[in-house]
Amino acid sequence: MKHLWYCLLLSIVFISCGKPGPTDEQLKDLCRNVGFAARELNDTKAEEETFWKMAKESEANYDLQKISPEQIDLLFATGGGTLATQLREWLAPVLKNKKDESTTFAYYYWKYLPENSLSISDEKINAYKNLISRKDLAEWMETKPDAAAELVDGAAEIKGDKWLKFGIVPHIKALLTYPLPANAIEQTVKVFNTGFSSEQLPLADKEDIRKQVLKLYQELVQQTTSPSQKKRAGNQITYLQSAFATGTLIGNKAPELHFRWISNGNEKSLDDFKGKVVMLDFWATKCAPCVASFPEIAELQNHYKNSPVAIIGVTSIQGYFVDIPNKTTVNTAHNPEKEIGLVPAYMKSMGINWRIAFSEEDVMNVDYGVLAIPHVTLIDKQGRVRYNNITATNEEKIKLIDSLLNE
Repeated sequence: MKHLWYCLLLSIVFISCGKPGPTDEQLKDLCRNVGFAARELNDTKAEEETFWKMAKESEANYDLQKISPEQIDLLFATGGGTLATQLREWLAPVLKNKKDESTTFAYYYWKYLPENSLSISDEKINAYKNLISRKDLAEWMETKPDAAAELVDGAAEIKGDKWLKFGIVPHIKALLTYPLPANAIEQTVKVFNTGFSSEQLPLADKEDIRKQVLKLYQELVQQTTSPSQKKRAGNQITYLQSAFATGTLIGNKAPELHFRWISNGNEKSLDDFKGKVVMLDFWATKCAPCVASFPEIAELQNHYKNSPVAIIGVTSIQGYFVDIPNKTTVNTAHNPEKEIGLVPAYMKSMGINWRIAFSEEDVMNVDYGVLAIPHVTLIDKQGRVRYNNITATNEEKIKLIDSLLNE
């Protein structure tokens, strides 16, 4: 009788405990075996089928729901290079069930959620919201600097308008107040740019984010011992205090531009063009989209050749010159006069009939918010910026320029 009770007790324990969790070796073996099998296959579908067959066989020996965070790291370290997609799909149901167990599992659920398109899915955004709203997030991030940087970057990847839709603005603002490692702070300017570009995000929220990001960079300048990091942080501080970032660019006097050289004239600064409508086209010889826009700019110049309109292609000394007509790159390091001297022949061969200027200010001009080139700005006859970062057809640009001429 005692033997029967003992067997019954063991049965109850076995039923209640179920299968054990996977061992490290079982997970490693799965990745290795799939990898070995895939070497013999040249078909993506066959490789996927092989993974799922082996995963099912492997999973028969353990309860995948009992996987640990360390084992998730192990899986992606062992098979992530080639099996990342399959591992994400395999783990998705497990991580969804475990996302509320701990911040670590919430992080893995968000990080490894399968994505099948270029846009961020609603499920991915909700997973992010679930993570950044956790009460212990600040403490958790202090021991995980790489994860902290990923979280900051994750906020930037979601469009600012969706911050509102999913109610995560307060959480993002809170995230920026937590103690962040240097690598995470260097991602925060992207959060500002995402919020700033939103058409729906209130100005008050944009300004709160700008001030907090500025504070983080100011603290980084004081704390870092890396000269290069200090320089990068200083550049971002300048940007965050610029006319563009503070929202004071449009409608106010154009930020100063000083010309060290300009074609077909002797103007020394932007102020010398007062009385004319000015179109600034920030560009560089290395920029393929800039070069692709040359024919349209030439047409625009022809349209306004007898009007008080100045079209100026603004660049700055780069230390090299991409000579497209001759299919070569000329090293002009420490020789700005050589770089400038290449421009007249380049203009002729590329059909450039508008003015080209080298400004003392960098072509990636923070005051104008030049985050990428080409970047087009329109300035009225009084020297005020009226339109910035215009992405429009010539027909649309002509309407804008004509409206400024008629004022």
